[in-house]
Amino acid sequence: MTVTNQILVKSYIISAIDNDGYDNSKELNTINEKLVFLHETFMSEYGKWNLQKTGSYTKSLKEWIAGLPSVFNIDYVNDEIIKKGIEFNSLTEQSTDSQCLKYIENWFHMIATKTTQLLRSEGII
Repeated sequence: MTVTNQILVKSYIISAIDNDGYDNSKELNTINEKLVFLHETFMSEYGKWNLQKTGSYTKSLKEWIAGLPSVFNIDYVNDEIIKKGIEFNSLTEQSTDSQCLKYIENWFHMIATKTTQLLRSEGII
């Protein structure tokens, strides 16, 4: 993944974090505040129990994301995932069905991996 792609994915992840509907009236103004909120919500809703089971933060995060938590509004419809793949320069308009399917199958893992990297780079985990 190129630096440009990484920036696009990072921006996508940050913009997907949403605390509407949570008993948290605090505005999330910085990347760190958003990531801390995401991590704390993940840990309280899923992580505490599943980290021991999976032995992996990323693997547990992937499972949680695949459950479509309201705090993390990422795309989940195949056509939208393919559009993001094209936007992120991971797919092209000429990508084969097989390439698109592989990208879709890897979507939650990629988002979890990139989110984990962001959390580490901000010193949250």
